[in-house]
This record gives sequence, structure tokens and C-alpha cells, in this order.
Amino acid sequence: MKNPVSINPFSEVQEDDSAKSIEARSDFLSNFPSILATMAVPQYGTSDLQQPMLQRALTLMLFSVIYIMCSFNLGFSLSFCCVIMLKFC
Repeated sequence: MKNPVSINPFSEVQEDDSAKSIEARSDFLSNFPSILATMAVPQYGTSDLQQPMLQRALTLMLFSVIYIMCSFNLGFSLSFCCVIMLKFC
């Protein structure tokens, strides 16, 4: 365990390019909107109006990050980019 106590949802995300790690990151990202919604409104949760707005903002941000990472060729795994896009679409 890297951190005995951590409230950072990113602290346990795998970083290598093995199939198991890619699947773990994909699972984490598919649950990420729920994590953000809970962080934003912990007591009441998001409303039916807020949830699609949050999802749209996350999708746009994610596509922007993927485009920047892939276009500048910073060694970002293209397979990971595709998995992320498929999970969010």
C-alpha cells in the first residue's frame, strides 16, 4: 500500500501498460463521474439536471486531454486513449 490513509481517488490508479492495469484504469474512469458527484455534493448527490452537465464537462475535458497527450506524442499509450474514449461514449 503506497499511502496508509488517502482521500485522493487517483492515488491507487495503476500506471503501467499491462492489460490488467489498463482494465483497472478503465474501471476507475467509468466510476469517475460518480466519484466527482459525491465529492461535489456529498450529502445530497447530484440532481437529474446536474448529472448530465457533469458528464458532459468530464467528457469534453477528457477528450481535450487525450487530444493534447496524443498530438504531442508524450508517450501516452494509444490503446489507453481508445479504451477511455470507448468507456465514455
